[in-house]
Amino acid sequence: MTQQVVTQHVVPAGSRFAKAAHLAWSELTTGTMTIASVAFLIGCILGLTFGRYRRIRTALDITNADLEKHRVFRGKVVAVSDGDTLRIRHRPWWVRLMPMPRNVHKADQSIAVRVGAVDCPEVAHFGKKDQPFAQDAKKFTTEKLLGKRVRMRALVRDQYGRLVASITYGPWFARRSLAKELIQKGLAVVYRQTGAEEGYEGKGKMYDQLEKKAKEQKRGLWSQGEDLVMPSEYKQDA
Repeated sequence: MTQQVVTQHVVPAGSRFAKAAHLAWSELTTGTMTIASVAFLIGCILGLTFGRYRRIRTALDITNADLEKHRVFRGKVVAVSDGDTLRIRHRPWWVRLMPMPRNVHKADQSIAVRVGAVDCPEVAHFGKKDQPFAQDAKKFTTEKLLGKRVRMRALVRDQYGRLVASITYGPWFARRSLAKELIQKGLAVVYRQTGAEEGYEGKGKMYDQLEKKAKEQKRGLWSQGEDLVMPSEYKQDA
C-alpha cells in the first residue's frame, strides 16, 4: 500500500498581508473611490485656502493664531522703504515654481513688514531730510534682500497694521539675521519703544551686547558722537 505524503505550503506573513490589502482595494467600488478622491481634493483646497499653507496677500491676512504661534512664512522681497521696512510677497511652496506676476500693485499683493528688534535711521519724509546713515541702512537691506527669498517669523502687528517679524535669509545651514547685521554694522539701534520685547524673540541681551560693541567701535551712526539723534527722537519731532 502506497502512502501519500501531503506537503502544506506555508505563505509568508508579508505575502498574506499584501494579498489581503489587494483584495480589500479590489473590492472598493467606483463610487467609494470617487468619494475618497473628492474628499481628498476638498481637503487640499481648504488647506491651501484657509490653512497654514494658504497664500498671504497682505498683512491683514495674518491671523491672531498666526501671531500667537509665531508662524514662519517665506516669500520674496519686492520693495525696501528703509533699512527696517520691507514689502514681501508671500510665496508658499506650492507657488514657488510659478512666475512672479507682473504689473501687480505691491500694496495689494505684498505684506508690509517691519523688522523686529531694530530701529534704523529715518529716511526723508514729511518735509524732513534723511537722518545720517539712513540711506546706508536702506542700501544695505536693498543689496542683501531685494528680489531675494527670505524667511519671516510673525511676531506681532504694530500700530500701523504692519507685520513685525524677524527676517532671516540664506541657506538653512548658514542662515543670517537682518536685525543682527544691522546692529553690528551700526546701521540700527535696538528698538526700545512700547512693546519692543515682543520683537526680541528672547534675544534682547544679545542685541544689547551687539549694540554696545558697535557703539564702542563707533560704527555707522555711532560715529556721530554727541551729534547723534536717535531715530525715536527724530520721529517725535516730525
